[in-house]
Amino acid sequence: MFLFKKRPGSRKVIDGGRTIKLKNESDSLSYRIGNLQRVGSRSSQEDSFALVNALDVNEIAQNGFFAIVADGMGGMREGKLVSEAAVEDFVQAFHSMDKNGNIPEQMADNVRLVNKALYRQFDGDGGTTAVCILLYQGKAFWTSVGDSSIYLRRDGGLYRLNQAHTYQNELFLKEIYKDTIDKKAIENNPDGVRLSEFLGNSRLDAIDYNRKPLNLRNQDVILLCSDGISSYLDEAVINNALVHPPEKACELLQSALEVQSHRNQDNYTALIISCLK
Repeated sequence: MFLFKKRPGSRKVIDGGRTIKLKNESDSLSYRIGNLQRVGSRSSQEDSFALVNALDVNEIAQNGFFAIVADGMGGMREGKLVSEAAVEDFVQAFHSMDKNGNIPEQMADNVRLVNKALYRQFDGDGGTTAVCILLYQGKAFWTSVGDSSIYLRRDGGLYRLNQAHTYQNELFLKEIYKDTIDKKAIENNPDGVRLSEFLGNSRLDAIDYNRKPLNLRNQDVILLCSDGISSYLDEAVINNALVHPPEKACELLQSALEVQSHRNQDNYTALIISCLK
């Protein structure tokens, strides 16, 4: 389970395995939301998530709607505690933002602040990924560190908005400056899935964020998910699921993972936001 937070002193607990159905009117767009979280084949849940202001129409209009998914690193100490702490810190940072200021740079600054806080709190022994999105005045602003994903479904196509911070992607970036690119060797590199960036590290060299806001459209669908979904399902399967309303889409994603019955299925979490006029 995970905390759904509105304001300090006002909190509501949501069972992470349930789908929540919400609809809010703001800036001519309404948002319908679904969430999914399961342990997979792991012994414990190390993903955490939060939805902020999703139930408050006035707060959405004034301060925006914020969502985050964090995936604690199982190979390090206290993955769950680190992901929970990251979410709590990001929620506090969201409440401190000046919405009249430079939102993209504030989002990136929040990532740096959270990284430093986690490093101090866990002495560099814990790490987590994070994908965050702020919907404000009909626009989307996102940040990410690690290999969790932010997808946009628009006009029938599925587009990943953020870049995965993995060793494989680093190798590809190095290879493009060479005369030839050995794509197969890079794809078969056993260290390819290793994270090149995560929160809680002593230094953070890369933050992915959109410097220019994304104007949202009617029927846009946004998916935030841990790699328990993006690394286990083909994008065609994800795209087909997102055709449906968020609560049904969550069911379809879960069914697709259960059909695969992967023996090493990671924890998985999805937040689906459908934009409607």
